[in-house]
Amino acid sequence: MNQHPEKTQTVSKIEQARIVSPSRTARLANSKWNIYQIGAGGTGSHLVSHFARLLASSPVIAERIGGYTIVDGDRVEAGNVGRQLFVTRDIGAYKAEVLAKRYSKAYGVSLGYVCEYLGLGFVDSLVPRGSLLSPSLIIGAVDTAAARKLIYEEICKAQGARNTIWWLDAGNGRETGQVVLGNTNKADLLRAGLG
Repeated sequence: MNQHPEKTQTVSKIEQARIVSPSRTARLANSKWNIYQIGAGGTGSHLVSHFARLLASSPVIAERIGGYTIVDGDRVEAGNVGRQLFVTRDIGAYKAEVLAKRYSKAYGVSLGYVCEYLGLGFVDSLVPRGSLLSPSLIIGAVDTAAARKLIYEEICKAQGARNTIWWLDAGNGRETGQVVLGNTNKADLLRAGLG
């Protein structure tokens, strides 16, 4: 007799969230990914620098990336200098453009940029319809719950037509941080995966 039915149910949901068939995994591993990074501030500016270095140093990874686009409508402010990867001469320029140009030139890689804030329909206007051979990864490096909610809602709307969108969300507080990766829009599976 099971004395903890709620615990058994949670474990079963976690197992469901983690099941990926070997053939699907193999197709994803051989796919050409389109990556869209939303946010170019504290987390995002550091992510761009590391990703550009990774592309430059690993031809195997570089050949699996169809494109890397940074999306952010913010301009660099004096308070961003030092805390984010910006310098004084960047003040007033668009964050996404500064980072894309800087790291494209520094590492000889191609990074795109869109200097706009997220809005309704951004997935439809930005992310191409994909397949297992050309999936999309949206990286959320945003600093508000409202922006995360918009990303979530837009992915949910697009998920029927584009079942190959993955979402990697990264964020941090003063002394904590989190990274969540997934491709489900079912809230119960999301909660189960987070424990």
